[in-house]
Amino acid sequence: GLMFLEGQDTETASVDQFTSSVFWRTGHDTYFKEAFNDTIYRVDGTGLQPDISFNLGEYLWTYQNRFQKKPDKRIYISQILDSENLLFFRFITGLYNDDNRKLYNGVFDKKTGQTVISPLEKGIKDDITNFMTYQPLTVSSSGEYAGVISAEKIVSWFDEYPDRISKLPEEVQSLKNIGEEDNLVVVILE
Repeated sequence: GLMFLEGQDTETASVDQFTSSVFWRTGHDTYFKEAFNDTIYRVDGTGLQPDISFNLGEYLWTYQNRFQKKPDKRIYISQILDSENLLFFRFITGLYNDDNRKLYNGVFDKKTGQTVISPLEKGIKDDITNFMTYQPLTVSSSGEYAGVISAEKIVSWFDEYPDRISKLPEEVQSLKNIGEEDNLVVVILE
């Protein structure tokens, strides 16, 4: 969901993202976050009020420096999925560096104030059923996070972990009957 543009100056570039809206609703409130900004704003009448700020410290990528490729350890927040209790976000380091680009998932628990970060490839662990990890793609207005898992990956998981099948809930065990060519499976996290 990102498009990279390079100019004639090899030290500068630009990015445009297509997968995340700059406006969204959570509960009765509307929020706004601009690219290369560390603050989420709540829309208040005709103005914007700071609501949540990412404390990026030395990794802050300022709007003024958004075209600068270096240093490439700065953080670019690429997606926000917000609900009443959790703020799920994705971010990238090495944005303009193909060889050093890394993607991460982050979850901020609004009630406890705890933030957990992990590499994107690890996904979100299912600690209720101990089934597969998944990647949230969207969040409903009632706070349910949803993602999809390919049938092919599910078949591979059952082949790789046959000893775990009997410990899974019945509805998850029934996924053992799908074939590699079947439709995607929707996963919902409440």
